[in-house]
Amino acid sequence: EWVDEIRQNLECPYELYIFGHSLDKTDKDVLELLICNDNVQTKIYYHRKSNDDKKELGKLIRNLVRVIGAKELIRRTGGSHKTIEFIPQTLPEAD
Repeated sequence: EWVDEIRQNLECPYELYIFGHSLDKTDKDVLELLICNDNVQTKIYYHRKSNDDKKELGKLIRNLVRVIGAKELIRRTGGSHKTIEFIPQTLPEAD
């Protein structure tokens, strides 16, 4: 029902927050329906071990390419109308 509402209210902005999800292709049906709307801003939060750690981001990008395709991912993460943002979460190191 939420996807129908999003598609009927194209002028209304929606926000989708994803925390700690693998974005695996097993969830393709749901993720693609939610993410691939121009009026949905998607923020994907992920954990990284340090500021230099790109391992988890790389996994998420690969999985999202399998879900929405490379062209769609590039369109939604670049340019003037970005709708997908990856937000790193780094835990402070213990003393």
